Amino acid sequence: MKNFHSSLTAVALAKAGIFLSVFIWFHACSQSPSPNTSTTSVLTDSSAVLGSSPNNAFRLFKSTRQKGDQTETDLKILRMQDMRETLVSTVPLDDPSNEITKGPKFFWSKDSKYLIVDNSMPDSAYKREVVLYSLPDLAVAQRNPGALIGFDAMNEVVFFYRSTDERQSICFYDLKKPSIESVRDVTAAPIGKMPTLIFSYKERKVKVKAYTTDDTPVNFSEEY
Repeated sequence: MKNFHSSLTAVALAKAGIFLSVFIWFHACSQSPSPNTSTTSVLTDSSAVLGSSPNNAFRLFKSTRQKGDQTETDLKILRMQDMRETLVSTVPLDDPSNEITKGPKFFWSKDSKYLIVDNSMPDSAYKREVVLYSLPDLAVAQRNPGALIGFDAMNEVVFFYRSTDERQSICFYDLKKPSIESVRDVTAAPIGKMPTLIFSYKERKVKVKAYTTDDTPVNFSEEY
């Protein structure tokens, strides 16, 4: 009889051990990352951190890669909440012989709703485009042809540059109404040199210095 009770005790302990093992296994599985969580290479490669959004919810990384004979720079956004990574921009590596190809440039909106960034357009006459990237949606909100040249962070106005053989254009839009683009054209042949901007934030005015033949400066002001 004693042996019978000992056998029952041993069986009960064995069942309890099996149950405990299964419980631990299920608990461990529930603590593992969700299959829907994107794994990201940003945190494991040699990418450089360029900065964080004002609310620190997003981080911007830069990395380079080889594409044929050309080296390209990628900008990637990492959403810190779920570590989801998204490519937002690709541009050729800086070419010191042509300032238009330098970059990439980027700016954050004050409310962390947008990232404004340069992107390459190799098949376009303008070579560059300005991408207005929606951070909450992790999606492109708008594209404008031209090279990003400046951002009035106080008034949140985006400035970019386009040119043809005979003309240079300073373009801009307000983040409150990004679909409305304003353009100031100057009849002056471009020489591959980017204009410089000096902002008067309170007056909502910008002083522009463009360049034309023989590196001659072309100065003008524009209100916005």
